[in-house]
Amino acid sequence: MKTIGEKLRDLRNAYGLSQREFGEKVGITKGSINSYENNVNSITQGAKWKILQATGIGFEYFDSDMTLSEAFKKYNIDISKKLEFKKIEESICAICDGVKNYIDGKYLETFNIKSLFLNHLFDGMGYFDLCFLKVKHNELEPYAKNGDILVVSSNKNAENGDKIIINYKENILIVQYFHEFDKIILKTMSGEEIKFYNSEFSDCVDILAIIKGKFYFEV
Repeated sequence: MKTIGEKLRDLRNAYGLSQREFGEKVGITKGSINSYENNVNSITQGAKWKILQATGIGFEYFDSDMTLSEAFKKYNIDISKKLEFKKIEESICAICDGVKNYIDGKYLETFNIKSLFLNHLFDGMGYFDLCFLKVKHNELEPYAKNGDILVVSSNKNAENGDKIIINYKENILIVQYFHEFDKIILKTMSGEEIKFYNSEFSDCVDILAIIKGKFYFEV
């Protein structure tokens, strides 16, 4: 039986797309696609949902020994014609009270929301699965204060310039991520730089979330 990563690669190859191109079509980053295909990270339910919306291929393809040809037949996909992606219409979102609850996966609520609606509210975010994280007390200072709302993605594949929430030496920090040749540089909000070689980064740092936006409300 093929791994889920191999099945994802087979599906992507059926469309004749690179990881980047496939990711752009389904709303998943290239880094995540790569990590799923190589079985570095387990594919999330949210990612499966996006693939279902975009391709019509259901969860059963990934969760059973179903082959790709069997999936095309079951989901009435005519492979004699050019495969076309469907428009992604919904994202999976969650609400979380405090960063500790976010880390523990304790959400107040999860819900599907129209991607078009998210794009109108938060430009360019409509194709991500997001968590609206309400900051408690001083847990994420100086970047965010009590009551601020962070819009975060649980994707662990950061790109240059991203602000990310990390666990480093049992401390929860917000840093800015930079990848330069064989090194990864994390810049703290106070301007300090923490440097790692690529080979050691994942053993030293756990990326908890990528910050997509910060908001506060004033009455």
